[in-house]
Amino acid sequence: MRGVRRLGVVCLLATILSYVECQNEYLFLSNGTDILRLLPGGTSSVVISSQYIGRAVGLAIDRDNGLLFWSDVSASKRGIYKADLNGDNIRKIVDNDVYEVNGLTVDWAANNLYWTDERTRRIEVADYDGGKRRTLISTGLQFPRGIVAEPKNGYLFWNDQGTKKIERSKLDGTSRTVLVGSGLYWPNQMTVQYSGGTEKLFWVDGWNKTIQSCSLDGSNLNQAVSDLTSVSDGNPLFGLAVYKNNIYTSIWNNGKIVTGSTKTVVYSGVGSNVMFSLAAVDTTLPDLGMNNQCHKMSTGCSHLCLPTGATTSRCSCPTFGGLTLSSDGKTCRKPSKILLYALADAGEVGYADTAVLQSATGLLDRYLVARSNRPVAVAYDPLQQMVYWSDVYDRAIYRAKLDGSQREVFLNSSQSIGIVDGLAVDISQGRLYFSNMGFVTVNNVAYSWQRIEMIRLDKSERKIIVADVEKPRALWVDQANKYLYYSDWGTTARVMRSKLDGSGAIEIKTGLKNPNSILVDGADIYVVDARAKDSSVNGSVLKGNKDGSSLNDLSSIQLQTPFGMAKDGKYLVVSDWGSSSIKSLNTDTGAVTEVISGLGKPMGLLVTDVQNSVQSGVPCQGVTNDCTDICVVQPSSSTASCTCSSYDVEVLKTDRKTCAAPQNFVLFADMNAIKLVSLDQNTNRDPQTIIQGNSYFSNFAALVYNKQTQTMYFSDVNRRIIFQAKLDGSDLRTFYSPNHTIDGMTLGNGRLYWTDYFSGKIASVNLNGADMKEHVTGLHKPRAIAVTQTYIFWTEWGNNTRVAKAPLSGGALVILLQGNLKWPNSLKVDEDNNKLYVADGYSKKVYTSDLNGAGRQELPGFNSNAQHLYDINIQDNSLFFSDWTDREIAKVDLSSRSKDVLATTLMRPTQMVVQYTVPPATTPMKVPTTTATAVDTTPPVFTFCPSNMRVVTKETSMTVYWQQPTAKDDRGNVHLDSNLAPGETFLAGSTTQVMYTARDEAGNSAPCRFSVEVVKITTGCDDLPVPLNGNFRCQKSGDNTTCVLGCTNPRFIDTSKYSDKYICANSAKWSPPVTNNALPDVCLLPQPPQEIGYNFVMKLRGPCTNTVPFKSKVVAELIKHLQNMPACFAKLGNSDIKLCYEDQISVNCTNTSGRKRRAVEEFLANLNLVATLQTHNNPSLHADYARLVEFIQNISHSLNDFTVTVDNVDFTTANVSAAPVPAQLRCMDTQANVGGYCVSCPAGTIKDNVLKRCVQCNANQYQDEEGKTSCKNCPPKSTSPKGAFLQSQCIAEVTTAPPEASIGMIVGIIVGVIAVIVIVIVVVVIIRRRKPDMSEDQVDYANPAYEEIPADKLGLKTPEGPYTQLDLNLGSKGDEGYASLHLGRKE
Repeated sequence: MRGVRRLGVVCLLATILSYVECQNEYLFLSNGTDILRLLPGGTSSVVISSQYIGRAVGLAIDRDNGLLFWSDVSASKRGIYKADLNGDNIRKIVDNDVYEVNGLTVDWAANNLYWTDERTRRIEVADYDGGKRRTLISTGLQFPRGIVAEPKNGYLFWNDQGTKKIERSKLDGTSRTVLVGSGLYWPNQMTVQYSGGTEKLFWVDGWNKTIQSCSLDGSNLNQAVSDLTSVSDGNPLFGLAVYKNNIYTSIWNNGKIVTGSTKTVVYSGVGSNVMFSLAAVDTTLPDLGMNNQCHKMSTGCSHLCLPTGATTSRCSCPTFGGLTLSSDGKTCRKPSKILLYALADAGEVGYADTAVLQSATGLLDRYLVARSNRPVAVAYDPLQQMVYWSDVYDRAIYRAKLDGSQREVFLNSSQSIGIVDGLAVDISQGRLYFSNMGFVTVNNVAYSWQRIEMIRLDKSERKIIVADVEKPRALWVDQANKYLYYSDWGTTARVMRSKLDGSGAIEIKTGLKNPNSILVDGADIYVVDARAKDSSVNGSVLKGNKDGSSLNDLSSIQLQTPFGMAKDGKYLVVSDWGSSSIKSLNTDTGAVTEVISGLGKPMGLLVTDVQNSVQSGVPCQGVTNDCTDICVVQPSSSTASCTCSSYDVEVLKTDRKTCAAPQNFVLFADMNAIKLVSLDQNTNRDPQTIIQGNSYFSNFAALVYNKQTQTMYFSDVNRRIIFQAKLDGSDLRTFYSPNHTIDGMTLGNGRLYWTDYFSGKIASVNLNGADMKEHVTGLHKPRAIAVTQTYIFWTEWGNNTRVAKAPLSGGALVILLQGNLKWPNSLKVDEDNNKLYVADGYSKKVYTSDLNGAGRQELPGFNSNAQHLYDINIQDNSLFFSDWTDREIAKVDLSSRSKDVLATTLMRPTQMVVQYTVPPATTPMKVPTTTATAVDTTPPVFTFCPSNMRVVTKETSMTVYWQQPTAKDDRGNVHLDSNLAPGETFLAGSTTQVMYTARDEAGNSAPCRFSVEVVKITTGCDDLPVPLNGNFRCQKSGDNTTCVLGCTNPRFIDTSKYSDKYICANSAKWSPPVTNNALPDVCLLPQPPQEIGYNFVMKLRGPCTNTVPFKSKVVAELIKHLQNMPACFAKLGNSDIKLCYEDQISVNCTNTSGRKRRAVEEFLANLNLVATLQTHNNPSLHADYARLVEFIQNISHSLNDFTVTVDNVDFTTANVSAAPVPAQLRCMDTQANVGGYCVSCPAGTIKDNVLKRCVQCNANQYQDEEGKTSCKNCPPKSTSPKGAFLQSQCIAEVTTAPPEASIGMIVGIIVGVIAVIVIVIVVVVIIRRRKPDMSEDQVDYANPAYEEIPADKLGLKTPEGPYTQLDLNLGSKGDEGYASLHLGRKE
């Protein structure tokens, strides 16, 4: 109450002096643009003006401390602010990771601020400075809105417009319970009334137009305290405040504040009509919550003090910051040992002090390292104190400090990362081990990779160490004995052990179902077997000897579907999907404690020391070795083995120490990578990845190699680009972009030739990328190609499968081979021996003939050695080939017919190059080391993402269109995937989440999420069209239905063309009239103009002399003041600002007081600013405009500090205002001037340069982009409504049958229908008679939560060729909702 008493003294003095009107008690209102103080008698004053506010929504006050808090949800000023109650001392206290804060409340006893964020779906708390921030609630929320703290009893209340619930917890977030679970629709602001020693909770329901209440325990529910339908004009209710036992509520869109009891309008027309939150200053209230320990400052908390009751409290630490609560229960400090965990559904990577394992209450506070889309595995490096985690949605491995700082992408899909289920850090060697698997499907065939890899923590020395694994998951590094343990949950589920380089693998345990986690502790091994493949049994933890013997269930811990595991002394910790909990087992007593519960699917676990300075982190330190690349310590710890990186051209030479580039090799394309396998004698045959594309988006098919320049050229059939690079992977760049689907390429005559599978062309270009020529056209699906000096040879897959040739100089084509060919994939020409070789993938045969097609025969010595033959190469008496089905590169000796597999466990090898010569006697060539290019870790940015949509219909369902989101990336193309597309049909009464994901070529991703809510309302009128970038909110009152139109911020309604309110009355027609067309141009988006002017009006205190010298002095001093900013001729990005010409500044001696006599005179100074924005080819245009707006605010602030002395008289600034000058607004050619704003004509419209405004596209046209001057025509034989903003709104015309049909046709149809019915009945009877009883052993107990079909087990048809279309499936197929990509060619 000290603040109130101070205000009272000020008011008394002000009354005596008679120059300040003062009032201790008042209401505050946020109306989007301003924060107002509402005084008795219906008057108001601005406390925080629009120059400091973008869109203020949430509002809260601390009466005793004289503080005002508000939230701003605008893009430019998003955050939480505070100021004094009189508007002074404005400061932003929360500015990161907040998006749509609609509810604010304060615990004035503990000085804590609470808020809801609809976008992040969280409830958080911080101190009054925005620090010490904690997330209290992050699960079970959809659209959290209103929130109120009740310090007297230590409660926190909130509501949710998505779940339609009101919930309560303690002020520390514990003891969460539902108070009201029905009868709600749009609950908004909440408040607590203190009257007569009792407390009551009140809230408004915006849709139902009611004020509702209940007791603090949820009893005495009254959902009709006051029905304000009659005064709401069909608008929703939003704000609510209690003041001296009166309840006030604000009505959105009509600018009214009414009392709940009498329904009296006490304020109207206050500022804008968009009325948001209310807050009251009521000095009659007693001191509340003052008995709490937090208020008395008796807890000794180092950070947050959170009440848990009327007189009880507990200390808490920030969610981020790397701290935990110490054993004294008061101090937040850095922990010494932690339990790391990943929560997939909650999207959290967190930690807890291991002391929680001994707690009977479990974990009260969750501390976070990071938020991530779907984290699974965790690992930790105590030397650098870095947390590593995998995200199976992002297909990435991340790392960050324990306090959340220095977060970065460690590896992602651009570096061949798929689903990573297992992570482990080898502290002593400074390496990260990880499992890595994934697949893409082409024409219903899956091509997959499964492996275990290791990499240095500095991102060097990456090596594939295990390739013969089906579904790798758990990893454990035995630091003491130098072994790696890993699990495979494929067809033969098992636990394996190998050396740290992956060699010497042996089986430890077989006969398992789903080995999800492994832990080695001394001589013991623990294995989590979820047994999810067998739904009849629960999962368990097995314990036994480290060699796998004597493994027995730990039956004392009851589990359903366990996943992760960790151990700290006698405490064994297990995460369990089935119970959505993390449990701790005391292995001595058998006692079990739930550490965390109710959080979806907890995943990986790890107990680790936070800091460790004993281990070196340097590979093979202290062990003698001469390795030139990677050194791996052997189990004896006194010896080491050498190996080479898997992502380099170099292979291990015969000395077993040196890594160097091979002289003989096979270079080949393998789906998303270019790889090499050495043919040098006594070298490692492991495939080396030279170029790694994106795991899911790249599709490399054709490949050629120029030996003289050591340059390779390869095609990506998804991007329709030809790349080039050196053999070592350096100098990678785009060589040519023909926009062709290139399946085959060859070099010859100083040119690169290729086939275009879809357009049926053969083309070529010089090796400098110039002089593109088309040689042959009109072909059907050409693939393989070869050239001589005079002829082009090719194969065709199409209707006339064949091998043909044509002269390079032009002329008729000649068919060489035809018949008994189906998939002619490869073609080789031996001009010296007049021989032609053709490989047919379907028959698995190689045919030969002369170069004129004569003498065709099967190649002797090659007898179906391939399952799906793709490319061939002849060297001496050997035939090299790539095989899709067996996923290998092999060589066959045509004399002995012996087969030598050169590379296996590939994805889908296609074209290859064989360099096979006799090695020289000199030392093998060492390819120069190249500087690694920077890894792109910056995700794409959505330039447009629709806001939540609410549409209304009288039907049972509604088809909804929305404008497609757009995204950009700073390094290239962006691919958009979504779970739903515009034009989907949604059921009435449903709320559906729509999610778009933007992925760049480096695999970085960004989400765009919005909801589509379909409200069913009975009207006699037609359905309202869906406004693009807007919503209708409708309310039925009697026979009338009122729908209010609103636009998503920052768009505004074009009131020159549309009304913001539509009424359906007895006439069954909307008033004003609407059509069933789309409304693309109802909500307009302000855009940066080409030129704009601002006028600053300064009110200066002091006697004005109406003389030229006086005015010139003031102008000169103003210019000098602005130059000190500097603000005269500013350069903001690519845009110019001019302010300091003398003709831009004027002084007006008009008396501004309006009084004849005044002790202090005032006069005006006007400053006209002209800003010219560079709009052509300016990528920073929007940033320039944002800087301009900020610059104008800074000028206003600076001018407030302006003082000048003229003739020994001091002049000071009273106030400054700034406003745009409409006459100085100049828009770009593609923009229209609407209401003083430049707007880009939205999708569905174009700029009419004659009418100078936006007009809708005509019927049968559409425009899916903003800011255009012409519409696009719908495809032939399709129509669209006027104003269509998507091509999908062009609907194919329906061809109707002739009006008259012959009698014969009618009789024929009737007879046909009867015949079909008879056949169906007969078939059903036969099937029922033959159908046997299902025996028990025929029941399939497969659990889809874990099953992913391995590529080599599908047994589906072999595809024609490389995919060109991409379909992202985010369903629940596969291992618990892991996304799968389906890529298929559409003919």
